[in-house]
Amino acid sequence: MKLILLLAALGVAWWWRQRRDAEQAQRHAARSAASQPLLQDMVRCNACAVHVPKADAVAGRQGAYYCCAEHRRRAED
Repeated sequence: MKLILLLAALGVAWWWRQRRDAEQAQRHAARSAASQPLLQDMVRCNACAVHVPKADAVAGRQGAYYCCAEHRRRAED
């Protein structure tokens, strides 16, 4: 009977440790993913020299980028 209780206690301890290690690994993965900066390509507005993310920039003629449609219109007129 003592042997069965000892084996049960060891099994519970082993299960508890596996569960704790898995939770720590999950927290570590979430923490490292959150700490990674979101890098974006930046471009310079040809009208006012403000830097904006390329995804938000307005493309003009000859590969020029602008921060807004108004600056593109003024530069290309």
